[in-house]
Amino acid sequence: MAIPLLIETGPYPFIDRILVVDAHETTQIKRLQIRDQAKAEELQKILASQSSRAQRLAAAQDLIENNGKLEELQAKVDELHQFYLSLAG
Repeated sequence: MAIPLLIETGPYPFIDRILVVDAHETTQIKRLQIRDQAKAEELQKILASQSSRAQRLAAAQDLIENNGKLEELQAKVDELHQFYLSLAG
C-alpha cells in the first residue's frame, strides 16, 4: 500500500513498517521539473508544504535512496522485496 501523505495524516496502527524512498531535494526538484514542467520556485513551495525530509526519515523503518539511475533503484527495490518476503514467510 502506498500512502503519499502518511506522515502528515498518521498514525496508522495497522502498519508494521514504513518504507521511505528518498532523494536529495535538488534531485527531487530536477525530476519534478522534467515531469511537471514547473518552475523550481513553485516546486520548492510544494515540497516545503509537505513533511520535512527529516520527519519522513525518522518515521521510516526502511529506506531506499533514489539518487541514481533507474537500474540502481530497481536493484534496491528487489533486495528489499526479498527482505519483506522473508518477514512474511
